[in-house]
Amino acid sequence: MDRSHGFLLSATTAALFLLLAPVSMVIADQSAVGNDSSVADQTGSADHTTGTEPALNSEPQPVEDNAALGKEGEARDEASLADEESAAAEPTSYMKLTGRIRRAKSGFVFVRTPIGRITLFSDKGLRTAKAGQMVTIWTRENNIVVDIHKKGEPTPIRRFITGVPVYTSPEQTEVLLWTPEGGQTISLEGENSKFSEIEEGTPITVQLDQAGDVEPLPQLTVDIEISNGTRKRQGNMMKLAGTVSRVKAGFAFVETPIGILTLSKNTGLRKAKAGQEVTVWLNDHHLVIDVRKEGEPAHRYVTGKVVYASRDRREIKLWTPEGEKTISLPPAKKKRRPYREGTPITVQLNGAGEIIDVRKVR
Repeated sequence: MDRSHGFLLSATTAALFLLLAPVSMVIADQSAVGNDSSVADQTGSADHTTGTEPALNSEPQPVEDNAALGKEGEARDEASLADEESAAAEPTSYMKLTGRIRRAKSGFVFVRTPIGRITLFSDKGLRTAKAGQMVTIWTRENNIVVDIHKKGEPTPIRRFITGVPVYTSPEQTEVLLWTPEGGQTISLEGENSKFSEIEEGTPITVQLDQAGDVEPLPQLTVDIEISNGTRKRQGNMMKLAGTVSRVKAGFAFVETPIGILTLSKNTGLRKAKAGQEVTVWLNDHHLVIDVRKEGEPAHRYVTGKVVYASRDRREIKLWTPEGEKTISLPPAKKKRRPYREGTPITVQLNGAGEIIDVRKVR
């Protein structure tokens, strides 16, 4: 190779170097910026957990701390989920019943409902109730809400709330009571200051008027008598559980969280005994009673109107708390005509869910 060719090659190489050098510097600068921004992102995310602005010289949190925070967050999430599931779970007892006051005297209020009679008692607060006024009763566990209002007017004249209060302030100057619309906050100041002397966990009763003024009252009790299991009762519902305290003249008296539940023989319940556990469900058209001894499957009494599930009338449809069921009728002991559809009957099921008796409700 002669010198002219060598000179041209050297010049070309130098020119290429000059052209490529700025490009490599730009790439190096971008790489450095990218590395700095990733560190800043890590620092910012670490500082973001504490709610502060990322510092220029801050360093990422140790891996161990992030893992601990993650575990604590998971624990909080699991606890919150458990609380939500618990809140959403069906209560062990609840009720909504509406009726009309037949008579009121000396703190007793006697209410006629589609299922039977309800007796309310409070030594002071119910003295203003009058015959003809309407009553709606809600319960949930051991909480009770009673609204008294004029017929055709949805706004109550008086509301009575009974329940176990929950303190909502560290100073214990306010408590929360359950109502169908949500929690009702009650101040313990002024006339209600005597509530602060009540031991925590003890039920209290208050009265609210139309203006929202609160007045403390003696305990409110609710006694329910179910004497009709088939009459239509739109919008009414019930689930109550308790223990049979005594049986007399065909009536079973059940102690529940809200008061005494009396079941007459018209509910289909037969041969109940003291000490047995009883659960009662009620909806618009059906009444279901479970009776059990400790360690034994429950016997079930379903009262409702006949609905056949087959043309030969050998199967009927029954409403249960678990859903509608179709059950085969046992052979009749005596020759008789099948019940007409719509006839009120009580079906008794054994612990295996088999029909052992069918009776017409009189």
